[in-house]
Amino acid sequence: MALKLAKFPPFPPKEQWDFSACPQDERYTCLLYECYRIAHSKDPSFAARLPADWQTKYPQWPAMPYLQILEETRRQAQPELNAELKAIKADEVIPTSIPEEAYDAFRLAELIGEPPIYEEGGKAYIVLEISRGTSAQHLLECVAEYIGIYHVPKALTVRPEGGASYARQLLADLNAVAAYILLETLRPDEATAVTGELLAPADKKKRSRPWAKRGLYSTVQKWQAAQERGEFLIKKTLEGQLTATLLSERLASLFTDLTCTKNE
Repeated sequence: MALKLAKFPPFPPKEQWDFSACPQDERYTCLLYECYRIAHSKDPSFAARLPADWQTKYPQWPAMPYLQILEETRRQAQPELNAELKAIKADEVIPTSIPEEAYDAFRLAELIGEPPIYEEGGKAYIVLEISRGTSAQHLLECVAEYIGIYHVPKALTVRPEGGASYARQLLADLNAVAAYILLETLRPDEATAVTGELLAPADKKKRSRPWAKRGLYSTVQKWQAAQERGEFLIKKTLEGQLTATLLSERLASLFTDLTCTKNE
């Protein structure tokens, strides 16, 4: 393999740009971490603009790529990924008892066509209809809209950092960062060959199949589009707007989806 790749210009090692092994619920944090690394390489003063607890949570930054940090260490820095903590949070919204008055309120709301909500003693009791087969992501999006409209109008509900929501888009953004990194030294056709070789299955039989070495992207246009997206993400990082931009995009997408659904 080394001989095959020796003809290409120098390029970053695989651990700098291969994010395929990143767990779904860590993709957001991985994207943040890697964009911060690149931003720091472009402007060392960026370190002074990091969140106050960043270096405490990630003392390996910026020298070590995110996925090179032990998984246990990474997840300790993100307590919201802890399964036990998730269960505790879930239990917080399970009522230990439901006031009798709530049932009357629910029936009345049904008769007058209002959302079934009953509030008492600083708590709110609601009834939701969840269709079998609804994906977790779609359910979260619907609940977020519900809360924003009916329960906490000023709330902006966001998935925890590293959560699995929008996992595909986050992986696409990670790959865009990879394209940005690789195309600093390689042409698109060279990047296709390099990533095709390095990302191909280890199994010899599988490596011989036509699709095995197609690379991270297969065309110049796709590489350039990904590079532009990566450059945009780094620009927003340097401006201190990465998280705000990602959230804005997700909300805009959600609004479009909801509008299309209503118009069908």
